[in-house]
Amino acid sequence: MNVVYFRTTAMPGDLLQQAIASAKDQNAAVLSIYDCGLSLSPSQVWEIGKSAGRKWLLTSVRRSISVLEDAGSLLKTTAHRNGPHGRPETLWRKAGAA
Repeated sequence: MNVVYFRTTAMPGDLLQQAIASAKDQNAAVLSIYDCGLSLSPSQVWEIGKSAGRKWLLTSVRRSISVLEDAGSLLKTTAHRNGPHGRPETLWRKAGAA
């Protein structure tokens, strides 16, 4: 993975390193959710993570999905489902999953 964390605010070195480590951990957690073999939307992944005790933002889950897609770990499908606000969300699946 090239870019793991999107640096949108100025942070001193230690805080930046913590943010990068947290993003890496979240990326690993998001990828492990896709181990179930299902195609999932960002809001579904967010809900699964919350149910498991993760305190993360939906926007951060979307960032993780983008990073994992860019790395070739997740594949964007052509399928959609309605999200929490009734608008369609794209589904992703783990690369290599049927």
